[in-house]
Amino acid sequence: MADIDLPSRYFADREEPVGDRVNMYFKLNTIKVVLKALTPKEIETIRPCFGKILDLYLKSVFSGKLAHFLLTRQLSVVKRHEIWFVFARKPIRFSLREFGLVTGLNCNPLPPLERSLIRPPPGVTPYWFTLFGGENYFTGEMLLSKLQKSKALTSELRVKYACLLLVDGFLGRRSFHMMIPREHVEMIRDLDVFLKYPWGRYSFDMTMQCIKSRSLLQLAQATVAIQGFIHALVLVFVESIPAVLSVGCDRTEPESDDEDMFPVISLKLDKVWELDGEDQVDVLSIILSADVVTRVEDCGWVDEVSDPSVQVLLKRLEEGVKFSRQMFVGGIRGWGQ
Repeated sequence: MADIDLPSRYFADREEPVGDRVNMYFKLNTIKVVLKALTPKEIETIRPCFGKILDLYLKSVFSGKLAHFLLTRQLSVVKRHEIWFVFARKPIRFSLREFGLVTGLNCNPLPPLERSLIRPPPGVTPYWFTLFGGENYFTGEMLLSKLQKSKALTSELRVKYACLLLVDGFLGRRSFHMMIPREHVEMIRDLDVFLKYPWGRYSFDMTMQCIKSRSLLQLAQATVAIQGFIHALVLVFVESIPAVLSVGCDRTEPESDDEDMFPVISLKLDKVWELDGEDQVDVLSIILSADVVTRVEDCGWVDEVSDPSVQVLLKRLEEGVKFSRQMFVGGIRGWGQ
C-alpha cells in the first residue's frame, strides 16, 4: 500500500498521447554560426562560460519528437523547479542540477545587479547604440546575419554579438521574433560581468516555468511550444540511459532551408520506443556528476515547496527498490492511439 504514495502519472501507462514534436524557438545551427564566425582565440574567450554548449553540435541526440515523448511521461509533482518522468518503468529527474551538468552553464543563484550594469548612468550613451547603431529593434536572426558576415566586424563586436546570440537567440529565447533585451546589451558593456552571470539558472528557470505552465490538454496535442532550452531535457535523458546511445542514428532533421545546413542527427526513435517497453534497461534516475563540479554548487531555490510524494520516491531510490510499471499509477486514459 505504501507504493500509492509515489507520484502518479500525468497520462496512464501506455495510453500517453502520441505527439509529433516540441516546437523550440532556438536552432542548433546557431552554434555552427558562432564557431565559424569567431577566431580560435575569441572562442577561448567565451569557452569558460559557454564551452559545453559550443560542443553540442558533436552530440547526435536532437529530437523534438523525443522531447514531446518525455513531457507526456511526466509524473505529477508539486515541486516548482523540477519534473520527473518515467522511462522503462523507472523515474528520471530533471532539475537545475541536471540542467547544469549537461549544459556546463553557471547555475548558481542570480546575483542582484546594480542599476549601473543594466541601465546607463545619466549622460552616458546607452550601449545599444554602440552595438546596433540606430536600430530600434534587434533580433536573434539579425545577430545571426551579422555574424555570418563576421569579417566586417571588429573582434570585440564578434565576441559580444556571439554572446548575446547564445543567450537570447539560443538559451533564453521566448519567440521567433524576440528582441534582444536592452538590459543584456547594457550588461555586455563589461564582457567579464556578462560571462560570469549565471545564464544556466536564467535559461533553466524560463524553460521550467514554461513546462509547468503547459496543461495536460496542451501536452496531448500533436505539437507543444516550449520557451527556453528544452533540448537539455533530451540531453539528460541520454545521460540517464546509456543504452540509448547504442540504438544508432536515424536521419538528419532539417532545421532550415539553408544550403549550408547544420547536420542535426536524430536517434532511431523506434528503437528508443522499444527500449521503453523493456524491463531490464539500466536507468540512472539521478545522473552522476564529475568529482569536481564548479557550475552547480548551489542549485537551491528559495521558493521551492516540499512534495511528500517526491520524498517517498527519493527514499525508494536510496533503498535500491526495483521499480515496476504498477508502482506509478493513475493518469488520464484515452489519449493514446
